[in-house]
Amino acid sequence: MEPIYLIDLLSQAKINAQNAAQIEIQRVVIKRDPRTVIFQHPNSSLDFTTGQITEESRLKFGIGLRENIWELCKSPIIFRIDALEGGSKTLLFEQKIHPYKNPAHRNWMDFDLDLSPFANRSVALRFQTRAVKRADYAWSIWSNPIITNPKPAEHPPKPAGKIRKNAHPHVFLVTSDALSKRLLGCYGGNRFPTPNIDAFARESVKFEQSISQTTSTLGAYASILTGTETEKHGLSAEWGRLPDGVLTLPVYLSAKGYDTNLITSETELTLPQLGMTPLFKSREESHCNPAQDGSITLRSFKKNWRAANLQKPQFTWIQFFDTHPPSLPPAEISRKFYSGDPTQKVNAPEKVKRVYGVESLVEMGHLPELLRAGKPLPGQIRIRLRDTAHALLGKEMATPDLYEHLINSSKKVMLGKSHKEMGHWILEQLQWYKEHQGTSNKEFLNWLDILLPELEFIQTSITSWLSGVQDFDYAVSQYGACTHYFDALFGEFIAFLKEEGIYDDALIVLTSPHGELLSFKNIAFHHHLPHPFVYETPLLVRGSGLTPKSISGIVEHRDLFPSIMHALGRNPADEFPEITGISWWDYAREGKQIPRISSRCCDINEVMQAQYEPPFLYVRSNEPYYYSSEWNGLANDERLFKLDDTEDGMHEVENAEMMAHLRSLMDAG
Repeated sequence: MEPIYLIDLLSQAKINAQNAAQIEIQRVVIKRDPRTVIFQHPNSSLDFTTGQITEESRLKFGIGLRENIWELCKSPIIFRIDALEGGSKTLLFEQKIHPYKNPAHRNWMDFDLDLSPFANRSVALRFQTRAVKRADYAWSIWSNPIITNPKPAEHPPKPAGKIRKNAHPHVFLVTSDALSKRLLGCYGGNRFPTPNIDAFARESVKFEQSISQTTSTLGAYASILTGTETEKHGLSAEWGRLPDGVLTLPVYLSAKGYDTNLITSETELTLPQLGMTPLFKSREESHCNPAQDGSITLRSFKKNWRAANLQKPQFTWIQFFDTHPPSLPPAEISRKFYSGDPTQKVNAPEKVKRVYGVESLVEMGHLPELLRAGKPLPGQIRIRLRDTAHALLGKEMATPDLYEHLINSSKKVMLGKSHKEMGHWILEQLQWYKEHQGTSNKEFLNWLDILLPELEFIQTSITSWLSGVQDFDYAVSQYGACTHYFDALFGEFIAFLKEEGIYDDALIVLTSPHGELLSFKNIAFHHHLPHPFVYETPLLVRGSGLTPKSISGIVEHRDLFPSIMHALGRNPADEFPEITGISWWDYAREGKQIPRISSRCCDINEVMQAQYEPPFLYVRSNEPYYYSSEWNGLANDERLFKLDDTEDGMHEVENAEMMAHLRSLMDAG
């Protein structure tokens, strides 16, 4: 019998709270043990309708307070659970915790309650949190409450008359953010086992060189959906909006009789201002802020599939986020790949400090030192500040993360200004730096001295598992462990397709928007740089008519749309000349090498352009850039790199002929 995960029922729960922000699903790490939780700020209550209880049913859960506020929350917090039945209320659990004064409470506290007294009856469970004193920083959490052994759920019967075999195959696009190709066994990785992906690869066409044309996650998704490059669809940042009216894969398939479904792990992807969700008929959005564990996503997919009308073919995009660092897998998987205490072993501790959890800090953390040294304002920061200012002025719908941090911060960070006043002030600072390059602005630097500690505090809740860590290999091992965890989720997904009898006839695509750069030029865990480890992504495709094999030659994200169309019997070049990607379907079906050998790419915000022709990467900057003391430059700088087997993955070379060749390709577009 499948357990009941109460987090899956939160949207249906009766909530009694002062505002909606008091209740949400989050992912919280305490003592390097990550869990999915219901965040419930006191004083509030949640009523869950659970269905029928059996003699074997139990309620399992944990409680705690977020690690980064143990020294800030001065009030004891009371956690309570009551069973509601008719007009009666029965106390099941009550516990007072006070981490501020009691070190024993600075942990997860786990409980297992017997529900058998309510067997064969339907009861509701009320979860309450209450602060004994003031509720400041009372960030109370319930760890993934589960009812085991409930009465089996009744799934709706499948519609009679499934679609004709092989007539219109179901299409599944599975993506995992920051899934590195080089960590997968099928691409030569051996440290972190990926048996399920490797088994799928043995039954699929494996593309040896699948290239993302942008380091922007949103931009990569836009290329997959539109069949065009960033210059066409215009999304090269981690924020923006898909242009209205542009042809997309789900809209095209919908017109051809497909039901289209979006199942997301990341909350941001379904924000209305991005323009993604209207493309799909049905959506199962993330329950968790900012992203949920893939196990929740997988349960959402299964629920969606069981409710689908299988008389129509389905196109489903399942978006996972588990491989996006900095993150931890479940504790039992974490321990498989690292033993001992990472706070005691010293190994590149300076790199650990460069693992960021707040996107704005990746770029802005070094900014005061940079500006005080008289360096120009880097282009990627200028664009982030500009778009934040425009959002504050109401001119932008899709916004950088800095905008959200500012509007939710203190008056001190906003300098006591209104949103519009702050927007104008930021634009004034940008204009000042444009006119006074090489000098520093005291007013702006004073603001950074206020802002950056605020962002660092926000980050403590994301990277608390790295607190005190001295061993950089621990961070690397956890990224690999997350890949291993995603592999298990992917295996469960494939097993479900087989159980449903649809695996053999489905078209299944596994890929990633970009890879991840673990260590390069004093930069750690980054995917906004022009680098082969970021541009190269896995691409495995299984479908009717394809014989398992490896295919060489470069394919790009924009090729997916026309290739899927081709697989379904349509010629994209005849129907839609605006699609610039090429179909690789015939090459894959016939086992031929893809003729493309070079790819034009860009970094976030197109501050740098790259021409990638393995084993060479040519990089040219459009504006000043700065990521570290070893990776920075001015506008119009040119650099040529060659791939190698070192930790950095490439080294700078002098080769005038190759540089001229790649420069000409870039200039030709």
